[in-house]
Amino acid sequence: MKFWIELKVPRALVAADAEHPEGTPGRNPRDYTVLQQHCAFFDRNNDGVIYPNETYEGFKALGYSTGISTLAALVINGAFSYPTYDGWVPDLEKIHRTKHGSDTEIYDTEGRFVPFKFEEIFNKYAGTKPGFMTYEETMYMTDSLKNVNDPFGW
Repeated sequence: MKFWIELKVPRALVAADAEHPEGTPGRNPRDYTVLQQHCAFFDRNNDGVIYPNETYEGFKALGYSTGISTLAALVINGAFSYPTYDGWVPDLEKIHRTKHGSDTEIYDTEGRFVPFKFEEIFNKYAGTKPGFMTYEETMYMTDSLKNVNDPFGW
């Protein structure tokens, strides 16, 4: 006799903030955590797996150069594939496994959005203009959030 227990991750499907407590109006979360929704932008064919060419296309769609897009596809897919999939491509279902120590902590270890942490980033590091961070402020934030024994997150 076999017993199957299906464990579901409690999901927070909306990225709520002070101005949008119900999340983004009109956004269909497709039963994805907010972290999965964030990464799904790069899943260009919506099959739940992010191939290097899709990462490349996503970076090009964001306006990055061919060189940066190529480098991003190699580094991101190389780093995220092992913890999320049995091959060389990241799987959206297990993307929460890629969380590392030196990050903003706006996503928890199960991929749920933590609105308080999101607001805290801007309150703490956005000094030039409220709700907006300059490149220098972003670099300062990144340096401030580095954990000593987390070279992957540096």
